[in-house]
Amino acid sequence: MSDVPGDSSPAPSALSTTPAGPDHFLEMTELLRAAWEGQPFVSLPQVWAQLAGLGVGSLSSDAELSLALTHLSELHPCSATAAGADATVLVETCEPVRRVTFTADGMLIARSGQMQPVVWPVGRVLSSRPGGELAVEDRSGFVHSLGRVVRMTVLEKQWELFGDTAGDTAGGTAGGTSSAVDLSGCSRSALGGAVFVGVLDSGDVVVCDRAIQVVTAQRRSASVEVLRGWQRVVAGRCGEPVVVRLAGGEDRQVGAGVLTAMWRVE
Repeated sequence: MSDVPGDSSPAPSALSTTPAGPDHFLEMTELLRAAWEGQPFVSLPQVWAQLAGLGVGSLSSDAELSLALTHLSELHPCSATAAGADATVLVETCEPVRRVTFTADGMLIARSGQMQPVVWPVGRVLSSRPGGELAVEDRSGFVHSLGRVVRMTVLEKQWELFGDTAGDTAGGTAGGTSSAVDLSGCSRSALGGAVFVGVLDSGDVVVCDRAIQVVTAQRRSASVEVLRGWQRVVAGRCGEPVVVRLAGGEDRQVGAGVLTAMWRVE
């Protein structure tokens, strides 16, 4: 450390003996731009805090910083398509506030506090850059405007960097991103912060997180049932009814019909 009071700069012995050149400056600033571009509503100090969470400190090498910046740009890409076709991407929007998940098998699942969850197959993503509009065309050709993009997160990258306890539950199948997720045997405590959305053959939609919501579409509205005291998913496999165990030990079927698909959306 420096001998100057309050100066936290590295001691001379910790500094590189080779000065950085113009090309290196450009390379590092480009990596920073890519890491920040995918989350423009985040301040630069917050970006540095994210880097600290990835282990970058004042004594880190430029190579370590480069790797962390690359991880950030892969975690928060600048468009949904940049994440790759086999990625699960969570898009946070404002105006209105929504959480929109693009699944690895080509589905879109949109949720917000003001609307029932909707699930439909994606035709193509028309625009998805952070700061701009999220516009998606479904397979019938209708264009949906889903809000202004705040940030995108590649869930597989998030689990890789920060761990994923929910992926270890129910024989490891709960961590999958396909429509064949099986929550059978998963306890409420093991779920952590994960969120799953399932569709039943009756048209009911089940949202499973700290509480279980069952959304039943009606002619002009939707009814929502909320189960807060559940303990474990007894049956959560495609082709079967969804059954949960409540706090009192009672097993209860959730929704009408059998499960046709379930995805992890967070």
